Amino acid sequence: MAINTCIMKKLRIRYIWSAILGIALLISCNPTHRELTRRAVELCGFIPDVECLKASRPYLTEDYYSTLELMIAQPDSTPVLHEWEFWFVSADGTPIAKDVCKVLRVSQSDDTHATAVIRVSPATAGYAPEGHILHLERCHGRWLISDFDDTFSAAQKRLAPKRERRGFGVSP
Repeated sequence: MAINTCIMKKLRIRYIWSAILGIALLISCNPTHRELTRRAVELCGFIPDVECLKASRPYLTEDYYSTLELMIAQPDSTPVLHEWEFWFVSADGTPIAKDVCKVLRVSQSDDTHATAVIRVSPATAGYAPEGHILHLERCHGRWLISDFDDTFSAAQKRLAPKRERRGFGVSP
């Protein structure tokens, strides 16, 4: 009787672990998660630098692109964007070296919004890898960059006083 009880407990534990591993496998093989991860890596090549390149326009949401373009065009504006000179980004979609941009985590808040935590390794020796937040928005069936490290809100804040003085309101 004691042997049967011990065997039953071992079997239950195996079944429980099998179920847990099966659920973990289903979650990790989620096609949306894989799609978002792959797309986030692809979009790393279009992260804006200190200018908005026309080649990156199809990969950024219209609001994000137009706000950054307007902010960068300001003669007295100091850029709130990253200077990628020593990094990997060409901002024009030029393929980046493998493992330079790694997606650490992707989370989807709803059908049209997701956030990717990425780690960017430097292209130049002497610089440590940096973590960044890449916000994605699904527009017309494609995932696009809607913000990067809160540059969108920073640009809106920087433009707000000028827009208010000219009677345009706060948001672009």
